[in-house]
Amino acid sequence: MRFIVLTLAAIAVVGSTVHASTALDTYESYLRSQSAQTLINLQRLKVRVEQICPGYSDRIIETVKNASVCFNEHRSEETMCSLIKKYQSKCFSPFYETFKECLPEENKFIPEFVGKTMSRVLDFACHTDGEHIFELGNTCIMNINRKTERCIRMVQSKVEQYETKKPTKTDLCSTASSLKGCFLSHINSACNNEITRQSYIGLYDALTSECQDMYITKVDNNELMD
Repeated sequence: MRFIVLTLAAIAVVGSTVHASTALDTYESYLRSQSAQTLINLQRLKVRVEQICPGYSDRIIETVKNASVCFNEHRSEETMCSLIKKYQSKCFSPFYETFKECLPEENKFIPEFVGKTMSRVLDFACHTDGEHIFELGNTCIMNINRKTERCIRMVQSKVEQYETKKPTKTDLCSTASSLKGCFLSHINSACNNEITRQSYIGLYDALTSECQDMYITKVDNNELMD
């Protein structure tokens, strides 16, 4: 988005100095709004982190800021895909390690688990053709029916459980596995195009790929398909 706004400003510079001034003012306003939003997001993150890890929020937020600086140092010389592949481990390791310190032993897997999952998702995006990537913006996924509503209630119930008791890896993977039948039922009824279905199923598989090496006790999906 920032690149698009900057490009429009550059076009205005070529066309007219008056328009250029207006466009640059617009771009500066955009940057200010983005900076303000970043501060708001960091503050929200800090509050949430403090709830999960009391006393650790300042240290963890600092590692997030440092990770951003780390990525920015290499942004001009890499594509987004190569940037993530080369520097994610280096830039985010301090964040993972700091977060692990405050978690109980059975939950110390969470930061690295989330990081590896995001790597799989980015790898999926970087190795998928444009047509399938664009289909991830297809709003058919938002079409809600009775079966979908049952899926949503199940997800909400699980999330509420995790608010009071941090999940183990088995908990997360079992939930992801049990939801797949629910998700497939929804995507097949909501989206009629096969490419669209392939795109969303590929994304789901990328999100749950860290669970593939585990033995999963699946919840009976029939109760979701009634």
